[in-house]
Amino acid sequence: MIRAEEPCSLQARQHAQAVTHILMCIPKAVIIVHKGALGDFLQIWPSLLALRRHFAPTPLYWAGRDAYRLWTDPLGLRPCPEQMRRAVDRLYAAASWPRELENCRVVWFGLHTPPTEVPFPDLHFLPGIIPGRYTPPRRVYAAGLQRMGVPPCPDWHQIWRDLSPHLKPGPRRPQALVFPGAGHPAKCWPMSNYLQTASWLERKGWEPVFVLGPAERERGLEVQNFQRLHPQELGQLQKALCGADIILGNDCGPMHLAGLLDRTGIVLFGPASPRQWGPPGLTCLRTDLPCSPCTQLGRINCRQAECMTRISVSRVKEELWKLGQDSAARRR
Repeated sequence: MIRAEEPCSLQARQHAQAVTHILMCIPKAVIIVHKGALGDFLQIWPSLLALRRHFAPTPLYWAGRDAYRLWTDPLGLRPCPEQMRRAVDRLYAAASWPRELENCRVVWFGLHTPPTEVPFPDLHFLPGIIPGRYTPPRRVYAAGLQRMGVPPCPDWHQIWRDLSPHLKPGPRRPQALVFPGAGHPAKCWPMSNYLQTASWLERKGWEPVFVLGPAERERGLEVQNFQRLHPQELGQLQKALCGADIILGNDCGPMHLAGLLDRTGIVLFGPASPRQWGPPGLTCLRTDLPCSPCTQLGRINCRQAECMTRISVSRVKEELWKLGQDSAARRR
């Protein structure tokens, strides 16, 4: 009897070992870290969808800005418990893996520099920049996930549309949202040009509305004689974009959001490359200067970038007129 049962016992032990190995490879939780601004965050959203699908039965925790939960909660990402979040922050100087993150996998999205040089097996840093190449970060992140065994999501934009609000403007003058700010002053078109363009839009029957965020208010940016909008949180910004007919602005986070929301508009580029950072669906304008683009990581030496000041008002008006005609045809 003993000899007859031995093959079955061996098979059972091998099966148990295989199951144990599989269970050991499945993390207790996946913690997703991102410390960047709005435009950078929107570049990682397709990868968040891919991670959610790949780790479907596993808890995914979001250890980024709470404001971005507007777009992480619908994916089923949970807010990272405070104890785990503090442990993640300690990775910057940790010599050993924190006890609170035992059996957890940390996926850290950044642009270039990892949080630590210590090769922790369960820390996966995904850079969004390839030095010398102007590849959109979302594609770089997707390639990094593929190397981890996480397949990309070709349908990510349709999923974004399905999860985003759909607002139809009521009967009113067509509205043009104007974003005169950006993360760096050198990425801004001169304010006088924006005011001149807004006056022209008004004469053409549009309602220009200047959108000013906290950074613009801190810099003392003032707008006279036009409507102003000060969104207090990202939900308000998204609602304003969904209700607008046309958008105009610098290379900034709200313009990336406008592109993902299928808005019509123009984004003005100078120090950065539109091939790398151009929002999907928006018209990108730039000047052909040999020094432009000059940055991949946002480090800009120019105080007032000539690549921005050389974008003429007449050229912006011409492109706005074309887009405005298309927008009017869609409203009819």
